[in-house]
Amino acid sequence: MAASMFTSAIISSMVFHSLIAMTSVLASTSTQSYAVCPQYLRSAYGGHAAVPCWLLDNGNCYCFSLYMECWSNANYMCTQGGMSLVAIETGEEDSVISRHLMNIPELKGYAYWTAGRYNDTEWQWFSNKKPITFDDLKNTDKVKDKEAVSNRCILLNYVEEDYPSGGYASRICASFGYRFVCEATAPSQ
Repeated sequence: MAASMFTSAIISSMVFHSLIAMTSVLASTSTQSYAVCPQYLRSAYGGHAAVPCWLLDNGNCYCFSLYMECWSNANYMCTQGGMSLVAIETGEEDSVISRHLMNIPELKGYAYWTAGRYNDTEWQWFSNKKPITFDDLKNTDKVKDKEAVSNRCILLNYVEEDYPSGGYASRICASFGYRFVCEATAPSQ
């Protein structure tokens, strides 16, 4: 009897910790019906990558890397984890992510790859193929209206000397030295 109580306690503990590791919420945006926010981004190699995730004020799940990659590796890491590189489509989303990056010491002061990429004719969010409108995003002067844009991707820039309060920049997509942000993708319907 004592052994069965002990086994029951272990199973209850395992279930509790599994529930703590995942948070499900109903998101209120048109791009997502439901978001499941893991504690860490799943790794393509099993286990989880050192990419912690947060459920932010807008009800969406975002994972912020603590290490640096080129754009294609960052995109691969997100897709293998069931997510995509972040497509910041509204001023509200820009503000929510900005506040988070400014308030978490481990994330502050870095540049992060987004899904923004030039497709030979226009800037677009690679993850959803929508054109990027710079109207609602802050500090985009280092991205739009640039002449040499092929093979360039967009960074969310929080490097102190460039934009201490956040902004955007474009870099050659093959460049290493930047972190990345993944976002939960809408579930298939």
